Amino acid sequence: MEKIKKLFGNIDLTWKEIIIFAIIAGVYTAIMAIIPIAKDTSFSDLVATFEVWILFGIFIIMNSKSPKESALKCFVFFLISQPLIYLIQVPFSQLGWQLFKYYPYWFALTVATLPMGFIGWYMKKDKWWGLLILTPILILLGVHFGQYLNITMFSFPKHILTTLFCAMTSFLYPIIIFNNKKIKIAGVSIAIIILIIFGFLTLNKPQTYETEILTNGGSQEVYFDDSYKVYLIDESIGTVDIRFVEQGLNDWVVHANFKKEGNTEIILEAPNGEKTVLDIEVKRRTYTIKKQVIEKKQEENIDMIMLKVNNRELEVKLEDNETTKELVEKLKNGDIKVNANEYGGFEKVGNLGFNLPKNDTHITTSAGDIVLYQGNQISLFYNSNSWNYTRIGKIQNISESELKKILGTENVDMIFSLKK
Repeated sequence: MEKIKKLFGNIDLTWKEIIIFAIIAGVYTAIMAIIPIAKDTSFSDLVATFEVWILFGIFIIMNSKSPKESALKCFVFFLISQPLIYLIQVPFSQLGWQLFKYYPYWFALTVATLPMGFIGWYMKKDKWWGLLILTPILILLGVHFGQYLNITMFSFPKHILTTLFCAMTSFLYPIIIFNNKKIKIAGVSIAIIILIIFGFLTLNKPQTYETEILTNGGSQEVYFDDSYKVYLIDESIGTVDIRFVEQGLNDWVVHANFKKEGNTEIILEAPNGEKTVLDIEVKRRTYTIKKQVIEKKQEENIDMIMLKVNNRELEVKLEDNETTKELVEKLKNGDIKVNANEYGGFEKVGNLGFNLPKNDTHITTSAGDIVLYQGNQISLFYNSNSWNYTRIGKIQNISESELKKILGTENVDMIFSLKK
């Protein structure tokens, strides 16, 4: 710690060294802003926020001999370093010279270093009011600590170095600036309280990224409404839901509230079980949909249904054709009751009340056969007959005599249902 203290107060910082220091700081910061590998990492954070520049400022203040010298050296340091950062970036940026539209903000801060450098020098007096001068700096570091802790939680381990840097320098400054033990302890205590407050606020309300990732019939050509289900495979990344947006869009969207970076799948499930699967990569302020897969629900192969006649339940083995497939779809909505009339001494026949697909062929029926007649009538045979029918199925495990006994000679109600 003594070696660190010597860096803050025992260096004869000349004007030439200030200028060289400013150039090095400006060039380094510009490089961190330019190279892709540093993007969105702790190494590029000094491009946008103050934590490292505060360190540079305190270093200059503590190695100045008077308030005036402190103010002027801080001002010159920032006056050289800040525009240099933008100047070096110009050839590499799509904005070109328009980058300098952001400089007025930093120029205002550069001007502000004059009074801040002047007042800050009085922290060297080792008085209690020096701690009052330092406290706003500790608060600013606490704000940055909370910001970067939030980002680190969302994008771990990105920006963790900056988070730790803010915390460590908050503890460090009271120790290296003051010699009075009581002021040191008070300063460290204030730093701890500030970090706890901003840490608690961050943990209590962590950063999220809210966005609409799908629009009904949009660029992904996916169609949906509120009858669909939507969910994430990895629920730790966040939540998704379907909402209707009235203003401007007036349509259904999939709204996402992401809690952290990562790769996962979003499943959009239709009422019939068909699924749209989106591979998605989530980042702090953006997302990328990598691919889209439609998973069609495998159709159930239902080859048996039930028939209830005169309080007797019978199993019917279905034919494999379009007629039976459509009949099964109808049965999924509920049982079908047919008032069947006795006819010809060989069948019970009744109207379905709707049409089914037909593919009639000339066949000879036998006891237990169930057929479609004229597309909208269903016949159950207990004797044989030859005519043009579409086969539906055959009653299982029953003899001709048993079937005749069950059906009797009168009209009957036939109730068809799915096998449970």
